[in-house]
Parts: sequence; C-alpha cells; structure tokens
Amino acid sequence: MHLVPARARRALSHLAVGGVLVLGSTAFGVHSAGADANSDTWSVVATLQAERAWFHLPPLAVDPNLVRYATYHSEQMAAAHTIFHSASLLSVAAEVPGWQEVGENVGMGPNWSWVAYAFAHSPEHLSNILGNYNRVGVGVVDTSTGVYVTEEFARAPY
Repeated sequence: MHLVPARARRALSHLAVGGVLVLGSTAFGVHSAGADANSDTWSVVATLQAERAWFHLPPLAVDPNLVRYATYHSEQMAAAHTIFHSASLLSVAAEVPGWQEVGENVGMGPNWSWVAYAFAHSPEHLSNILGNYNRVGVGVVDTSTGVYVTEEFARAPY
C-alpha cells in the first residue's frame, strides 16, 4: 500500500508463492523481542537493501519509529492469525515528521526469507522496495503458525 499526502490509493492483491500468502502492498501476548526476531528483522532489512543496490538505488535509513510501528503491526497480525494493512497509512505517516510519502508491505509465511522472496516477486511490493523512499522500518514476529513481516517505507527530510 502506498500513500501520497494529496491522495491515498490502495492496490490490494493476493500472491501465493510456494506456500506463502502475502497481502498486497499495503493483539499482545506474541513476543517479537529476542535474538531471533532481531536477527530476522536485520536479515529482511539487508535483503531489501541488496534489492535496492541491485537497481543502483541508495540504501534506506532504518528509522526507529518505523521499526517500532512495524513491529507493533506484525504483533497485531500474529495475534489475529491473519495479515492486514494498517487501517490508515496516516498512522504510519505520523511516525515520521515532515513525511512526503509512505508505503507498506505486509506478509506472512513459513520464514522471513519466503516472505522476502514473495515481496521481491510481486510488482506491487517490489515497487515499494524500490520506491522513492529514504527511510524504512521492518518488524518480524515469529510464531508457531508462521512469520509475520511488516515493512514501512517513508520519504521525509532529515
């Protein structure tokens, strides 16, 4: 999902890739903290940075506010056992003062690498990864039913 201040547009699509269900490019008691969640989060960040580098795009700065929001959203999805976009991307935008554009990818699968693969092979999700953003926040929550991933993207002045 993608939001520009003047207008909002939702492009929801479903993608099934090798057992991974990803909902288009846009609660407690589930724990995302710990070495594995942190490691998985950084692995997802490294993967999307590598995808941007492949297309000669600059890396995104990891924004702690977006990380916090993305983690909270992944926790909500895990608790509900389903994936969904933020009710309003304006709530994502509120995390980044002076925002100019925001986008969101959400997905779940058996592990983070399956979700990252699905994102990279979906035109809607890849457009967020390669979008005109300069900040990112990723939240990964690993449960017994799967891994939930949220990627929040923003463009804002530093």
